[in-house]
Amino acid sequence: MSLDAEKVISAFRHLINVHTLEISCWAREDEAPVSERLAVSLAASLPSLSHLTLSRITRSILHVEPCDVPYDVPILMNDFDIPSHPILGSDLALPSLPASSVLANCRNS
Repeated sequence: MSLDAEKVISAFRHLINVHTLEISCWAREDEAPVSERLAVSLAASLPSLSHLTLSRITRSILHVEPCDVPYDVPILMNDFDIPSHPILGSDLALPSLPASSVLANCRNS
C-alpha cells in the first residue's frame, strides 16, 4: 500500500508547531525508496521548521541526469505524481530546499 502524497502534504501544511523533522528510508531503497520530491515538499510545507535531518533519500530522475550519478546510486523513476508545492512549484529537488525555508539546521546523513 502506498500513501497518497497529496493528502499527506496537505496535512503537513496545518502542522504549525513542528520545528524538527527527520525523514529516513528504513526499507531497501531499491524496493521502497523515499522520494526527494516528497521529502522536499513535506519539509517546505512545515511553516515553523528549523531543523531537518534527511537520511537515505532517493534522488528523482526529474532532477538529476542519470549520467551524473554513479552506477550504484538509486534514482527514482516514478515520483512524477508528487504535486507542485505552493512556493517551490515543481522544483522539488533537494538543493532547492535550504534556500526556500528558514531552516537553521539541515543535515543530510
